[in-house]
Amino acid sequence: MPILLNLLLALLLTSPALAIQKPISLKSYQLKELAPHHDLKEAVMEGRGVWVNVWNYPQDVNAFMDRLDKFDMDTIYLQVNRSTTDIFKLQDGVDEILKAAHKRDIKVIGWTYCYLRDIPTDVRKFVEPALYVSKDGESLDGMAADIEENTALWAVKSYTQKIKAQIPADYPTIAIVFSPEIKSKYPWEYMAANWDVLMPMTYWHGLKNRDHDTVYNFVKDSIIGLRKLTKRDDLRIHLITDGDRTNSEEVKISMRVAKELGVGGVSIYPEHLATDAMLKEMGN
Repeated sequence: MPILLNLLLALLLTSPALAIQKPISLKSYQLKELAPHHDLKEAVMEGRGVWVNVWNYPQDVNAFMDRLDKFDMDTIYLQVNRSTTDIFKLQDGVDEILKAAHKRDIKVIGWTYCYLRDIPTDVRKFVEPALYVSKDGESLDGMAADIEENTALWAVKSYTQKIKAQIPADYPTIAIVFSPEIKSKYPWEYMAANWDVLMPMTYWHGLKNRDHDTVYNFVKDSIIGLRKLTKRDDLRIHLITDGDRTNSEEVKISMRVAKELGVGGVSIYPEHLATDAMLKEMGN
């Protein structure tokens, strides 16, 4: 009988569905110190982070982590695949980053770029990383889907329902979406009702003749527009700010807007182009 009980306990402790619900330790606070309404869905929205795509994994992981520590970043948004790659394009890289980040109390949110042309395959590329446990016992702290190719309601709905049928009910789901200033036609209400956090790509680098006022208004209108189109004033929003062909003063402006409008968290894309001065503004 003791052998059977020990076996059952071992199975429970190694269950992927349980492993992914482990507490997240953040640099800025501990979950146990938060108000009762805070849970994993709140935790993945909050904080300051950087985005890494599959072409730019850090060559020196320790130096990468040192940089995040220096500027008080607490989250890595790590692309694990896209529709045209394997489930993990760089699995060894994922494992290394997970282990190094969690040692420093930095959470790691995976993300996938999904075309939604082959929905069952794209679902696997979300679900399998979400349930993944590395050989060192590490797992992602959340999973995000970048939905910007096929945005038809039927496709987004099918994708969403299939994902939710295969992950725990309390697993945080994150959607990377357009800024409404870039694309207003989008299944906004459905996304707000069925995904836990929306992360608008608030990229202003393509705006013509931009100045500080242009950047301020673009970011502000993006956030206000998102709440208006989703019809949700209480929407969980995490702002992805622009680190591509921009500058630290513009990033500072976007941080000011996020604070003024009560945005839950901020991050910058892509990390390899973001200067130290930009990260310093975010850390401030």
